[in-house]
Amino acid sequence: MLDIKNLHVHFTTHQGATVEVLKGISLTIEDGESVAVMGANGSGKTTFARCLNGLLLPTQGEVLVDGLSTQDSEQLQEIRRRFGMVFQNPENQIVSVTVEREIAFGLENLAVPHDEMHAIVDEMLRKFNLESYRDHPPHLLSGGEMQRLALAAIMAMRPRTLVFDEPTSLLDSATRSLVLELVGELQQEAAAKAPMTAIFITQIPEEALHFDRLIVLSEGAVLVDDTPATAFSRVDEMQQAGVPVPVEFAMKRHLEDTSGDKSVFDVSDFHEWLRRRAP
Repeated sequence: MLDIKNLHVHFTTHQGATVEVLKGISLTIEDGESVAVMGANGSGKTTFARCLNGLLLPTQGEVLVDGLSTQDSEQLQEIRRRFGMVFQNPENQIVSVTVEREIAFGLENLAVPHDEMHAIVDEMLRKFNLESYRDHPPHLLSGGEMQRLALAAIMAMRPRTLVFDEPTSLLDSATRSLVLELVGELQQEAAAKAPMTAIFITQIPEEALHFDRLIVLSEGAVLVDDTPATAFSRVDEMQQAGVPVPVEFAMKRHLEDTSGDKSVFDVSDFHEWLRRRAP
């Protein structure tokens, strides 16, 4: 469980000014939850993500991971063992000379026995459709393949929580869909053993619909914490905060405004209609 208490983060500029990036965020995220995080540029999304596993320490407040505080240096290694982070640009986290070695890297740091390590690497290569790239240098992979490799390397360590910092922003729509499918599959598979929490930062509203909970940040504070459908129904509030909404929610609001009828159609029905019309 993640327990975030009154989280503040301040930075000091070169000119000596203080910039308040996060302003008193308090949240609880239970084991196994599926959470999307949205917000305009500068709303504090990445800063929030980096506070969760101690990559960034708060100016004030506390983050507890299963009761362990990120501000306790003696507990950071255990916290990071339970956490996996997938960044926007996979090149920033890939460190090895071959695909196989990249997946094995974290396992070696955890001192996983050799035979078990080989079995896990083979499983990840198969799961993420990277078997034919086993001996390839990662920098020769496509953007989508590198993102799958980054995800495979993190998942090999069996983290209890996965945090994705806009991992699909550099990908095409087909690869974005694949990444979302993999996240869902990983949570389902983990549920049989131990719940895996997924926290997915995105600027694409259609991606947020894949998650059970949506947290919207605005100017460093929580603006909305609800189901995606309920959050996106607050069209004006979301748009004023610089957060886009899926087309069906915006269209519903437009039709309501022009017709005066507040029950023009049910969003879920319209979403199904759009899906059926898709090629």
